[in-house]
Amino acid sequence: MTKKQKIWFAVFLAMFIIPEILWNAFILLIFYWILNAITGISLDQIYNIHFLPTLKSQELANLFAFVELIGFALSYFFIVLFGLPKNNIAKNLIIFIGGILLLLIAYVSIGLMSMNPQIG
Repeated sequence: MTKKQKIWFAVFLAMFIIPEILWNAFILLIFYWILNAITGISLDQIYNIHFLPTLKSQELANLFAFVELIGFALSYFFIVLFGLPKNNIAKNLIIFIGGILLLLIAYVSIGLMSMNPQIG
């Protein structure tokens, strides 16, 4: 990757990482889904372990979810286009795991954006 591509990759990665560190909605929801699938225990409430308080504005939460989705998607495509290793096993593993994460993040983002209390 060239220097310009590395800078853009860092920008897109920061679009995902910074909101995820501050309000970890994606990782928390995926963790509870996996916990529910493995143990069968459904939690009545998702405990808030955020660094900052929960977002009260649905529009702001939707904006952060959209920014995180775009940031991860563009980071994934940068890795696929410019940064894959020469080893076929590592290349396939990176593409597979990144694709699964991208699908999970897209699913959670669309789910968060569709939960609009103003509809109906």
